[in-house]
Amino acid sequence: MEMWGDAEGAYSLKQSDSLSTSLFQITGPAPIPYNDSRWQQLLLHYEQLVHLHNLGLAPPSSSAAEEDVVGNACRQCAKYGATSSNLAAFSLHVARMIRDLQSSLQTYSTDTESKENIENSLPKQTNGINASSGKISVKQRISLIGKARVTCGAINLLRILSHETIVQACCSKLDAAAEGDESEYDTNYILKETFTYRSRDEVDRQNSGQDAAVEIIAAIMAFLSSIGCTIQQ
Repeated sequence: MEMWGDAEGAYSLKQSDSLSTSLFQITGPAPIPYNDSRWQQLLLHYEQLVHLHNLGLAPPSSSAAEEDVVGNACRQCAKYGATSSNLAAFSLHVARMIRDLQSSLQTYSTDTESKENIENSLPKQTNGINASSGKISVKQRISLIGKARVTCGAINLLRILSHETIVQACCSKLDAAAEGDESEYDTNYILKETFTYRSRDEVDRQNSGQDAAVEIIAAIMAFLSSIGCTIQQ
């Protein structure tokens, strides 16, 4: 079965592409509020996001690194994540998307079961009702697939950025220890700040102080639990 998405676009990503612009914005030093439209603009590229990968082979100073869009975005995220709260904001978005997908899956499963029960109880002559019910089911399925694909793209990008950020935080700790300055670098504090969303916008104060790591873990566990219950049914 052919994989969906734009794999070629992801593998040949250039700095001039619109996705590259979005990546540099959300990983840069400037804080992007949770409710900012730039998050939606980023997620519109889900067909490329799902195929992104970070090779991590080219050093930052090499010429090959100039066109390594994903690698540069990862390095930016690791450098500025603790002060910009952008990785935390993106994590909150992904957690929300997973919860929304879980809710949609549960609704679809419940609706499908209810329709089957209704259709089985109706006389065979009610073809019009069955056809109408089938159209609604198809629309729900298409909507669900689209929502799942956007969520997959977001999860893949979060995986790449989070991995690089955690690795760099741990490596910086080792470098500090080698230089005798271990006491001045606290990995736990850096990661805590990176995944704690701190709003700079008065309109977005309700989201400030949220632990994005807890939110994303809780959303994933709830999703897996829900899937398990649906399969058992």
